[in-house]
Amino acid sequence: MSYWDMIYADYTMSELIKGMNDDNLLTYQQRRYELEFNKRLAKKLEDVNEFEKKWGECTSSRAMRKYCTDKKYRERVHAFNKSVIKSSKYY
Repeated sequence: MSYWDMIYADYTMSELIKGMNDDNLLTYQQRRYELEFNKRLAKKLEDVNEFEKKWGECTSSRAMRKYCTDKKYRERVHAFNKSVIKSSKYY
């Protein structure tokens, strides 16, 4: 996507948002975030596949594959990271 395409997309997005109420806007933003997140996960999964073709499977690639495909695993990873940050505040 070129710079001008992004400018145009932002302009059209702002025009769409002007007509929305708060509930619709929140739902729209959540859907947009989920779509972008899913695109990033799909891209990362492709990267993992390419890595494994070139170098073979390893612990890191298995973990990243599981992160990309398993929602419960992502939730546990986020909970773990959050707890580490919380416990390190009081160290």
